[in-house]
Amino acid sequence: ANATNNSAGDYSVRVSNAALPAGILSSNATLKVTGPTMRLAVAAGQATLNFTAPPGFFLLEFTDGFGPGRVWTFLMDLSSVSGTSLTIPADPTAGPRFYRLRTP
Repeated sequence: ANATNNSAGDYSVRVSNAALPAGILSSNATLKVTGPTMRLAVAAGQATLNFTAPPGFFLLEFTDGFGPGRVWTFLMDLSSVSGTSLTIPADPTAGPRFYRLRTP
């Protein structure tokens, strides 16, 4: 629960007991931290993404519907966002939209 982007990397574990005090070292396991949690808030026609930490290297994409033929469209690169809040540009002519964060 306390993993951060800085926690990502390769980890191994050494297991030992009285019969084998030097232990056996496991092979590496790679920990990948995908990023902060996000909450979408909508008020007065504006959508705002609120993050628990700056979003880092994610792409914000949208689609207008779900189904087999859906297409995700690039909206913005979040790597330049320094704060924990981002207002999504409004498009009053668009219908319902669905958003996702994706790693590049």
